[in-house]
Amino acid sequence: MAAALSGFFKDKHIASRPVEVRDVRTRAEFRGCNVLVLAYPDGSRTREVLSQLQGTNVLTIGDGENFARLGGVVAFVPHENTFQLAVNPRAAERAHIKISSKLMSITKLVPDEESGK
Repeated sequence: MAAALSGFFKDKHIASRPVEVRDVRTRAEFRGCNVLVLAYPDGSRTREVLSQLQGTNVLTIGDGENFARLGGVVAFVPHENTFQLAVNPRAAERAHIKISSKLMSITKLVPDEESGK
């Protein structure tokens, strides 16, 4: 995943700042990201990292609806021969991330695992 993202974002800038793709492993490194793509094969590590990010303004992206249910902000969910975006609005709110109403209208909204809300 890191190699694919590095190639895609090579020489790209957002608001004149270069996009950096890094392989991060520690809590401090997680919290230092603006966007964090989590690609763990098991839910326990995902749950742990999402828990460590509570109270931060990090946009978390992962795969599968369960990722969003665990508290991830955006997930890519397989749908027919493509992917559908799933968004957890409460997770976005907790991270102080505003998802545009236009994007929200075309995504699947996913509640938190604990709250079912």
